[in-house]
Amino acid sequence: MSKEAMDFMMGSGVPSASFPTVGTKYVGRVLAMEKRQQRDLDGNKKFWDDGEPMWQIVFTIDTGIIDPTIDGDDGTRNVYAKAQMLTAIREAVKKSGHRGDLVGGKLGIKYAADGEATKRGFNPPKIYAAQYEPPTEADLLDDVADNQEPEPAPADDLTAYGEEPF
Repeated sequence: MSKEAMDFMMGSGVPSASFPTVGTKYVGRVLAMEKRQQRDLDGNKKFWDDGEPMWQIVFTIDTGIIDPTIDGDDGTRNVYAKAQMLTAIREAVKKSGHRGDLVGGKLGIKYAADGEATKRGFNPPKIYAAQYEPPTEADLLDDVADNQEPEPAPADDLTAYGEEPF
């Protein structure tokens, strides 16, 4: 049975990573990534004016952060990357020099600042920073050989993921 089917059957899924305030960050091993169509607050699929679907990438990362208010929390979080966040992640991956699947690598995402509101009465856009560290061949071989989940990255240490710590 697929993970998606199991999550549906059991009535639970991976909690979403939320970025409520400047400085909020998540760091961890990328367990999965999937292209999904964006949805509005009512659950309806979103489209551009020309009828094309609005896409996002959903990263599942092992943050190592356990929330005691979530029954059975294992520290994984879904990050819904679109717009500026997706751009920040794309730039981090390019900077890392990695090509190919991101699963197994370490991803750090931080709500770095507020941008400028473009319309009066609207909240300013969130500005994100990201860092990515590709998996080493040894990491991938260890994960396969041990047949176990990868170790989570420390949630509070982004300095290991690049020259510019958050």
